[in-house]
Amino acid sequence: MKPEIEFKLLRIISNFKGMILKGFAFKEKEVGNRKLIVLEMTFSSNGQNQTMVLVLDKDITLGDYEDIYEKVIR
Repeated sequence: MKPEIEFKLLRIISNFKGMILKGFAFKEKEVGNRKLIVLEMTFSSNGQNQTMVLVLDKDITLGDYEDIYEKVIR
């Protein structure tokens, strides 16, 4: 991964540091011919909520991490 992309992702993720995970939802979506896994997480701190959304390519993710994926969605 390019360093500038990695830096940007770490900066975004750091906004959620110290917050409490209040809820999450897994969804599977299809955009065009691509199957996606969407993880939507809601965090809370001082009465304010923020949402983080992670989107993964299902074929690539399942190819490398199918055993973990199956455990998480159960």
